[in-house]
Order: sequence, then C-alpha cells, then structure tokens
Amino acid sequence: MEAVLASLVAVIGTLAAAFGGLVIQAHTSRKGQLRTTAARFAHRLSVHRGHLYDRWEIAQKQNPDPAEVRAANDTSNASRSDITLALYELRVLTRNPGLLNLAEAAVAATYAVKPPGEDLSALTRADLEARRQRGLTADAALLAAAAAL
Repeated sequence: MEAVLASLVAVIGTLAAAFGGLVIQAHTSRKGQLRTTAARFAHRLSVHRGHLYDRWEIAQKQNPDPAEVRAANDTSNASRSDITLALYELRVLTRNPGLLNLAEAAVAATYAVKPPGEDLSALTRADLEARRQRGLTADAALLAAAAAL
C-alpha cells in the first residue's frame, strides 16, 4: 500500500510540475509577444515621423511638384494606418493600463509632429526637431515599460 501511495504522489508531483512548466512557458511566451509587438509599434511610429519629415522637406521647396506632394501624403497616410493597426494589436495583447496609456501618449506625440491642417512650409526645422524629440521620448517610455514586463 505504501508503494502505491508513493507512486501516486510521484505521478501527481510530476503532473503538477509539468502543468506548472506549461503555465510558466505560456506566460513567458505571451510576455515575449507583447514586447515584440510594442517594439514593432514603436518602429511604425518612427517610420511615420520619417514620412512626415519627408513631407516637410517637400513643403520647404520653392515650387514643390504636386505629384511628389500627393505621393508623400499617400505614404504618410498609409504609415498612419499602420500605426492604428499596431495599436489595435497591442490592445488585443494587453489590458495593462500603464502600457496602453504610454502607447496612446506615443501616438499623440507622433501625430503632433504634423497636426491636421498645419502648413508645413511655415514650420521651422527647430520646431520639427523639437516635435520629433517629444515623439522619441514617448517611444522610449513605452519601450522601457514593455521591457520591464
């Protein structure tokens, strides 16, 4: 009887350890996926700021080519759409309010580089760089929070 009891305890212990290992592995995998998604999200924000810089450079020209202006606008609109998708992906992966607030702040800082209706030709390089820096700071805060998960 003692042998049966010892065997039963051993089997239960083995199953509990295996189950615990699976739970830990799933949790670790989910954290890794969340970190990767946050990094890709920050990358998309950076790409969009780059497209806004391209639009600013075109606006600084004496007589910008209308086709070039349209192409740059289309490119930045597409990258803005990529940001929306990346934010949705992040929202699906976590309900962490701190991380989501930082993500929203990073989006706001990036969109503030060029508010709707703003005439880019009137914007100075120093103003643009200050806005870019606010975006980079917001990205860094988001990435630090994701890394700390």
